[in-house]
Amino acid sequence: MEGDMMPAPKKSNWGNLFRSEDMVLIGLYFDRAAAEQTVHELGRIGLVELIDLNPHYSPFQRTFAADLKRCEEMQRRLRFLYQQVE
Repeated sequence: MEGDMMPAPKKSNWGNLFRSEDMVLIGLYFDRAAAEQTVHELGRIGLVELIDLNPHYSPFQRTFAADLKRCEEMQRRLRFLYQQVE
């Protein structure tokens, strides 16, 4: 229920990360289907810093490598179209 939810924290800017604010390290586990929306909302409120727990994997060894390739291809096409319009 919406009434049971906590109000969204106040908007923070990146400058606050360098101040002596209290921080807590937590682990979040959620369904793969909810991952994109969850990470989007956490980033939107601006109070979360994400840590890569698999830094030894290259981007092409990750489960989302196909999505990355598709996005990079779309960026390449958009750059080409933009150059043609100029």
